[in-house]
Amino acid sequence: MLSLLAYLRRHHLALLALFVALGGTSVAATNALVPKNSVGTAQLKNGAVNKKKINKKTIKALLEGNRGPRGPQGAQGARGAQGPRGAQGVQGSAGVQAAWSAQRTTSLLHPAASGAVAHLAFTSPSAGFALVQANFGVRVRNTFDTTPADCTTRSQISATAGVPSAPGPGYVEQWVNGNLPTQRGGGTYLQFDQSAARIFAVSAGKNTVYLNGAYDCQDALWGPITMTAQLVNTNPSSSITAG
Repeated sequence: MLSLLAYLRRHHLALLALFVALGGTSVAATNALVPKNSVGTAQLKNGAVNKKKINKKTIKALLEGNRGPRGPQGAQGARGAQGPRGAQGVQGSAGVQAAWSAQRTTSLLHPAASGAVAHLAFTSPSAGFALVQANFGVRVRNTFDTTPADCTTRSQISATAGVPSAPGPGYVEQWVNGNLPTQRGGGTYLQFDQSAARIFAVSAGKNTVYLNGAYDCQDALWGPITMTAQLVNTNPSSSITAG
């Protein structure tokens, strides 16, 4: 009895080994018959590939298709409502503005007893500083006597009428040599073209500045005279040192 069971067990294992060997051979044979990249549309039957068998990216590409050419531009839409006004930017430094006051006279003038030759009245739109400039001519006649003598003319821009006596802001002096041809004759005058400038603190509203003059020559006349005032962003307390 035991020998029979042993016989059957040996034969059963042998048959099992045979089946396994045949199965492996079948798989190998199948791989040999269907090489890689050999299955195409001709080998697939209709309906063999369904949505579950296709990658999602492939499905998306098939649905979208290739990008077509750009279409014509559409008509311009209606103008939208105006947006709110933006915040005001930082104001930069103010430079010299255009002249907002200028006067000219062609008269030939002697200085008054107060020293004033001419004055400029102007209205400033705001308080601040104004650059006042004067361009003028000075005609000089020297002494008639036989002894030549030098002489001078003095001019100055000032906030009040006064006789210029010493150098200062807005001051200009002209020295006249006694040997110049204005002396001893003819009533001739020698003209000098001069200019002066000065910065003033001004108030909003009306302001007045003067061109004053003085001389120790036989005679001197001022003119023509042009005076201008410009609003500037300048502090007159600054200083310059030579050397």
